[in-house]
Amino acid sequence: VDAIWIESMNTVLDDNKKLCLVSGEIIKLSPSICMQFECEDLAVASPATVSRCGMIFIEPEALGVRVLLLSWLERLPEEFKPFVERYTFLFDTFVEKALQFLRRNLVETALTVDPSLVAGLFKILDSQIAMFFKKPETEEEGEVEKPGKPEKMVTEAFIYSLIWSVGASCDAASRVKFDHWMRTTAAAAGCLEIIPGAGGEELCYDMQFHLKEQKWMGWFDTLEKYVLVPGTPFADIAVPTIDTVRSSYLVGILLENDWNILCCGATGTGKSVVINEKVGKNMPDKYMPKSMAFSASTGANMTQDTIDAVMDKRRKGIFGPPTGKKMLFVVDDLNMPAKEEYGAQPPLE
Repeated sequence: VDAIWIESMNTVLDDNKKLCLVSGEIIKLSPSICMQFECEDLAVASPATVSRCGMIFIEPEALGVRVLLLSWLERLPEEFKPFVERYTFLFDTFVEKALQFLRRNLVETALTVDPSLVAGLFKILDSQIAMFFKKPETEEEGEVEKPGKPEKMVTEAFIYSLIWSVGASCDAASRVKFDHWMRTTAAAAGCLEIIPGAGGEELCYDMQFHLKEQKWMGWFDTLEKYVLVPGTPFADIAVPTIDTVRSSYLVGILLENDWNILCCGATGTGKSVVINEKVGKNMPDKYMPKSMAFSASTGANMTQDTIDAVMDKRRKGIFGPPTGKKMLFVVDDLNMPAKEEYGAQPPLE
C-alpha cells in the first residue's frame, strides 16, 4: 500500500466509484461492486492512505484455521456428507496440534502461514475427492464403472493431504520428527493404524494412497519400470527418484483440478526439471503448456505480451486458448523481477 497507488485509485474509492484511465476513458462501477484488498504490511503506508482505504487489522490467531474446516464441510459432495463427524474428528486430532508442532520444532524450507497450509490440505483433499468421481478415460460408451466406496478413502485421503500440506514444507531432518509426531499423536487417539509406513526407516512420506486400489502403496509400486530409450540426449534424461515421483504426482492431481501451484526450494534441487517433465510430457492432451522465465529486467507489459501471444482472440477483448484446450503457464524464477520504489513487483501482479 503506497501513496501513489492510492492516489491513482482515488476516484474509485470515492462514493462515485469511477475509474479514470490515462486514456481519458471513465469506467463507472456498479453499486453492487465492493472492493476488498489484502495487503502484506503497512511499511510504506501513510495515515492518510490507511484511513482512505478503511484498513482493518485482524490478528491471524483471532481468526484461527477452524473456519476453513467449517466452510469446506459445507461444500462437501453429497456422497461424503455422512462423514462430516469423521473429518471433524481427524481435524481436531491432528491439524491444529500439527501446526503448533511445526512452528516449535521443525525447520521450514520456505516460510509459511497457518491458514495457507490448511487451505493446501483442503485443496489436495478436494482433488482426491474429484478424482474419486472421475471416469477413466479408457472407458467405453455403455461401460460405466462405479466409483469405490467413499468410506474406504475418507481417513486415508485426509492423512495423505495432511502429510503433504502441513508436513511438506519442512526439511528432510524435520520430516523424521514429523513422522514420529504423527505416530505418537495417532497412538494417543487410539488410531495408530491409520498412519502409513512402518515407522523407523519407512516414513509416512514414503507411502502413497492409491485412489483406484483404495489402499496405501509404495511410490514405485504404482509406476511402470523405467526404460531408457537409446539415443536420448544426456540433457533430456530424467531418471525418476522418490522425490521426483512424489512431487510429480502432487503437481498432477492439483493441476488437473485447476489449482494454482507455487514450487519453492533451494537452488539446483530440480524444481524446473520436475515441473517441465510433468507438464510437458505427462499431462492429458487437453492441456497446452507454455513456459516463461522471469529475470530482473522483466516488465509487466512484457509479461502481458508473452501471455497474449499464445492466446486466440475469441471476440473483442476476450482471449483464450484454442477451443477445448486449457492453458498451463509455467513461470520460472518467479522472484526475479526488480522491485519498485515501494517494494511492488508489477510482473507478478
